[in-house]
Amino acid sequence: MADPKAKAEDSARAGREAALLRATLENMAQGVAMYDGDHKLVTWNTLFRKYLEMPDEFLGTDRTFSDYIRYIGARGEFGEGADIEQELRKRIAMLDRSHSFERVRPDGTVLEVRRDPVPGGGFIAIYTDITERKEAEKQLREDEERFRAIDAAAPVGLIIVSENDQNVLHLNPSFCEIVGKDANALLGKPLSSIFTEPEKSKELAGIINGTSSERKEFHFRRPDGAEAYVMVSRVALDYRGEKAVIASFVDIHDRVQAEIELRHAKSSA
Repeated sequence: MADPKAKAEDSARAGREAALLRATLENMAQGVAMYDGDHKLVTWNTLFRKYLEMPDEFLGTDRTFSDYIRYIGARGEFGEGADIEQELRKRIAMLDRSHSFERVRPDGTVLEVRRDPVPGGGFIAIYTDITERKEAEKQLREDEERFRAIDAAAPVGLIIVSENDQNVLHLNPSFCEIVGKDANALLGKPLSSIFTEPEKSKELAGIINGTSSERKEFHFRRPDGAEAYVMVSRVALDYRGEKAVIASFVDIHDRVQAEIELRHAKSSA
């Protein structure tokens, strides 16, 4: 005959463990559910129910995972005209192995779904709301597309240089035109590779690596021998996780030439 005291202790311990499991599930940032070997829902948390809009009839009843897939398919979760039975077969076929995927709900919510089989049959499903992350990724892609469009069309030369090794991380077509070199000859190369004259490389490095936000005039000779005059300004930034400097180059050749001609005219008057 079982010891009543031991039985009570076992019952109390089981109750504490159940309470601990429930508290753990409810404090998770994901929706979590566990299905048994018959694919019946046996454990879940509030976020799981919220994310999937799980009705009461599927909670702790004889309704199965297949019943639920058919239910959400009927309410349009897989899109208009979807083959619900095909969607069900696809999901059932994957339950014997770990897998994950993203699912966009009709209201725009994006869920990352992961399912893992458990010993003895059944599986655990974890649902993470990644809507904000996907929106941020979309915004980043749009910002990058706008940057590329502006970068390609800008009449101002732009170059991004790593603070660490002084390598050219980015440059636009206008910069290449200003210095008279192809992008492939400069991208990923040291800043000093832009000019053949060491003193010009040193002068430009001094402007780009300086701390002043004031614009600086810079004069150099292009590979074709033509004189070039630019106004350079620089700003520090983080570029793809790396400390860098972006410098803009405005062609002021016409202005400088006009000033030179004016001085000559005054001196010969």
